[in-house]
Amino acid sequence: MPTFFIPPYYFHNLNSTGNDKTTEPTGTDIAQRPKSRNQFIDWILVEGNRIVITVGSSAIIFVLLLIFSRLGVIAFTNEDSITRMASGMIAGTFSLVTLVVSVNQLILSQEFSQAGDFRDRLEGEIQFRQDVEDVASVPAAPAEPSRLLKLLATALQH
Repeated sequence: MPTFFIPPYYFHNLNSTGNDKTTEPTGTDIAQRPKSRNQFIDWILVEGNRIVITVGSSAIIFVLLLIFSRLGVIAFTNEDSITRMASGMIAGTFSLVTLVVSVNQLILSQEFSQAGDFRDRLEGEIQFRQDVEDVASVPAAPAEPSRLLKLLATALQH
């Protein structure tokens, strides 16, 4: 399994000759943590199976919610109609936000490409505008799309 995070306390002596004593740990090491906590955090962050961690944390949260519900600390049902309406609106808002973000990512993913592709598109746009200027006999093509379309329609009529 590839590791993406290597804690700084894994780097002991990076000097291969061993002559430099400045990299040797002296006394108490600030980055060193207790061994059991260190191993648990390493397992969670680096080595642990993500499915096991997810299922375990979900089960712990579920059990805590059940315990709090039995103790009367939290309640999952409320007969108030305003609460029902508000919860429906909140759920709808979350669904709408998720949908909008997904569509935006889909649209923006088409715009992410290599720099050379953008350069080619820009050169094509510049060449198109120069062709419009030549055909319409104007010093500069307008930047506004509606004015550019109007200029093209006028040039086609002439």
